[in-house]
Formats: sequence, structure tokens, C-alpha cells
Amino acid sequence: MIDVVIVDDHPALRAGLAGLLEADGDVRVVAAAGGGEEGVVLAREHEPDVVLIDLEMPDLDGAAATRRIVAENPSARIVVLTSFGDRPRILEALEAGAVGYLLKDTEPDELLRAVRAAAAGNAPLDPRAAREVLAARRDNDATGQLTERERQILVLVAGGHANKVIALQLGISHKTVRNTLSGAFAKIGVTDRTQAALWAHRAGLT
Repeated sequence: MIDVVIVDDHPALRAGLAGLLEADGDVRVVAAAGGGEEGVVLAREHEPDVVLIDLEMPDLDGAAATRRIVAENPSARIVVLTSFGDRPRILEALEAGAVGYLLKDTEPDELLRAVRAAAAGNAPLDPRAAREVLAARRDNDATGQLTERERQILVLVAGGHANKVIALQLGISHKTVRNTLSGAFAKIGVTDRTQAALWAHRAGLT
């Protein structure tokens, strides 16, 4: 039997999830919390096999609650179930200690498989979340390949500065700015300034 604690501030969703999970026979919902603070308490009290937790909650968000649960119990298996599929939230949740990340439009069968996978020690990720994790790794790899000058210029490009302004600020020639940008574009896999600016923001250079 897999014991689960549900943490979500929507009562109807909590009830629906509990009904879905328990209908299968090998999952038991031992508690349900309406907020992050209560979720931390219930996870401590019940020590479930899996905690299903939302990110957006009024008192303590899911990432912060995950961090606290994992700090108290490093073996806790926490799966985020949320509406948000953007990279910063995904990475924040996984860095906080979540082992899985699902979106709320996940099919019921897939949700059940994810709960079982988490309980078995695996890391269930929605395909969209997995893509963002892989893209983040690629960005990190590319960031490591940049020279300090390339980083400086990309930051200024992300700030909306033209090449002439960048050249004046850094005390280098316009040609050096252009050539350095071309090399940076090749390393990070973009073809124009707009893409480079977006990449710099996404990679955390700004």
C-alpha cells in the first residue's frame, strides 16, 4: 500500500485527487492539507510514501514547503502537481527536493503511474518539464563555454544596448563587439540579438 498526503488549497481538487488515487486499490490517501504549512505538519505526522503538492498556495508555497519537508525527512518523495510549466518554477521545485513534476492536465492513469514511480524511487517528470530541465542543462553547458568578454557583451545586449554603445562602455572597438557576439551566438545556439537577449535572461546572466 502506498500512503499519500495531498497538499493543495482547492478543496474540490483535493477530494477529486483522493477519489482518483484510492479507486485503484493500492494507494491510500492518509491526509490532505489546504496549505503548505499544514502540509509540512501532516508530512511530519504521517511520513507518507509520496507527497503530492501544489506550488501556488496562500500561506507557504509548494517549493518552500518541499524544502522544509525534505529538511526534516531527506527520504521524502515529493511530486509537484501544478498548473505552472515554466522553467524557473520547475527548477526551483526540483532544487528544493521534489523528485517529480506533473501538470494538472496530466491524464489520471499517468498520475497514478507517477505516484507509483515516485514511491518506487523513480523521478516522474511531465514531458514538458523534462524538456525544460534538459534545455536548462544545455544553457548551463553553453554558459560555461562563454568567455568573460562574451558574458559582458551578452548582458549588455540583453539590456537593449546597441553595439556602438557596448563598444563605448567596454572601451573596445565596434568590430570587436560584432566579432565577439558572433562567437557567442554560435556557442549558445542563437542567430540574432533578440534570441541572444532572451537566452541571457533565461540562463540567469542578467
